[in-house]
Amino acid sequence: MTVTTARPTVLVTKQGYDWAERNGISDANDCDGNSQSFNEGCQAYVEKQQPLPDDEDTSDEGDEDSSG
Repeated sequence: MTVTTARPTVLVTKQGYDWAERNGISDANDCDGNSQSFNEGCQAYVEKQQPLPDDEDTSDEGDEDSSG
């Protein structure tokens, strides 16, 4: 009989990710489940939702329109 320990961790991590997605979690502080793997999945979802630094630079600030 072969026992793998990685698979349950992956499943719990996915459950945390899916839970965060279903509940619209946007703050990693809300990822406070009973399992580290669950919390890691939740936190991975939150991090994925954060804008990349380059995305912030593409905001429409209208510098061209304000000079004139």
